Amino acid sequence: MINSKNYITVQGWMVSELKLNCNELLCYALIYDFCQDGNSVFSGTANYIADWLNIDRRQVMRILQKLTEKGLIEKIDKTVNGVKIVDYKIVKHESGSDVIGCDTMSYPCDKVS
Repeated sequence: MINSKNYITVQGWMVSELKLNCNELLCYALIYDFCQDGNSVFSGTANYIADWLNIDRRQVMRILQKLTEKGLIEKIDKTVNGVKIVDYKIVKHESGSDVIGCDTMSYPCDKVS
């Protein structure tokens, strides 16, 4: 269940630079909101994303796969106490003179091409 006071921020560069469809864009923005400090990862479930996007879990899994294949997010598999856990983090990209996915006012980040 999504808290009615929570929100997702879609930044202009996400629309103009990434060229994602609506659900891909919202999924990316949701993950970005958790990872934008450069150190954190998104450790929510596919069901959490499905609730946010009002779609089913299968669609979320396809979107996560597409974002991973496009090199926009990185999937991190780990095992904790014998339980497989999947986290995601944003991959930063250079576009022209800007670094996409990097808020240089908040933290320094490495440029990845």
